[in-house]
Amino acid sequence: MKIESLPPRIPASTVCKLAGYSKTTLRSRIRQGRMAQPIDRAREQIFITSDVLRHLGLSDQVDQSTMNPFEKALDAIGPA
Repeated sequence: MKIESLPPRIPASTVCKLAGYSKTTLRSRIRQGRMAQPIDRAREQIFITSDVLRHLGLSDQVDQSTMNPFEKALDAIGPA
């Protein structure tokens, strides 16, 4: 799976594949604050790709020009 080809939002199953986590470990990491919070909790949790990559230490491998304008604005604001 190429990081550059990831869509702006990814489901929990993709996060697990990227991180090498089980779904139980992913939930635990979210509770501990060691993983990005999901933005949608419908049938499957949805995550902002750039947040996940940042938590995994892979954000420097992402080309910032491929981010959508909304994500760029959020990055400019910084963490809440």
